[in-house]
Amino acid sequence: MCTCADHNCFARNTHTYLDLDSGHDFDSQVVVKVNAAEALRARLSSPRWTREHVAMGTNTDPYQRAEGRYRLMPGIIQALADTGTPFSILTKGTTMSRDIPLLAAAAKRVPVGLGVSIALLDKEIHHTLEPGTPSPQARWSWSAGSPMPACRAACSSPPCCPASPIRRSSWTICSARSPRRAPPA
Repeated sequence: MCTCADHNCFARNTHTYLDLDSGHDFDSQVVVKVNAAEALRARLSSPRWTREHVAMGTNTDPYQRAEGRYRLMPGIIQALADTGTPFSILTKGTTMSRDIPLLAAAAKRVPVGLGVSIALLDKEIHHTLEPGTPSPQARWSWSAGSPMPACRAACSSPPCCPASPIRRSSWTICSARSPRRAPPA
């Protein structure tokens, strides 16, 4: 389900629902719903839909490598905006930059929140814990310099690795983007 290959990912168990294992299969077999935008649009067009907030990236990253090939997110973003449905996206990737113009247009119609997750900064630890993601430095650079007009943007550091010596640094750097947050004591 996810090529991030995050060893601590809480979504690993969801792969077992498809009769795949939560180890190697989770890291190597991505299941793609190629008609996701069309299926979502059909659901959102239902008279029973109450335009509740939709949070993407809470189980698996919508901007993992498969998105580069399938380009599903533009259709999903458009379906949400067209139906007046507020949404947010959390990612560990930098592919979201491709959709910034579309996200900015959507934010003029519905509330849009964007988040970039940075769990650690150490390159060696990153290669061990999140081998399938862009480096934390690439994510930080992208989130700090990306133009996101009209969107609520945030940099998220949890889950921080408790034994990591850079735990406090992660919070300090992310706090620089969002001054209302203080690093944990």
